[in-house]
Amino acid sequence: MLTIYVSPHSHQLTTADGQVMTVRGVFVSKEGGLVSLRDFESPSDLEDVQIILVQGRLKHKILRLPMDLKQAIIRFLCEYHARINIEFDCYAFANMVKGVEIHKVHDMVAFWKTSHKPRRMPLGSIVFLLSGDNAFHHAAIYISSSLYISVYGAGGDFEVATLKAMKRDYHASEVVVAHPREIPLW
Repeated sequence: MLTIYVSPHSHQLTTADGQVMTVRGVFVSKEGGLVSLRDFESPSDLEDVQIILVQGRLKHKILRLPMDLKQAIIRFLCEYHARINIEFDCYAFANMVKGVEIHKVHDMVAFWKTSHKPRRMPLGSIVFLLSGDNAFHHAAIYISSSLYISVYGAGGDFEVATLKAMKRDYHASEVVVAHPREIPLW
């Protein structure tokens, strides 16, 4: 099992396209201590993953992850992590989590229906961050404790951030919850 630790401290991250974002530190345990997930080479036989929120020096919280999210994280770590794949981004990760057919963002209405964000976000919910004209900016998955996990940018790696930080960093004015549409089989 791979254990991913999420730091309580935020820091600035600059993406390949120069965008600055506020994210939490994401680490894994390796001989000699913790290393950044970005510097970690995933084993090919990875079968399970857990995320632990570090809340203080001696206080940790294991986050319960839905099975579809665990499987998507494992698949991402084995197939895309630490590789520059311009085709794989936050939207592709959201599609992977919910088993939605691969498609471009401009076709999202055919594959996703959206609704207003509820007061209490259900674990594993997909959110889309939009601008006032409904232009798509980012997709993320709720993992509890006011934190969301996503892949930043095309060819990026995992980020864990709060909704407030993502709205600010992606210049989004609206957040909606997204649900996969039932696609009829012909």
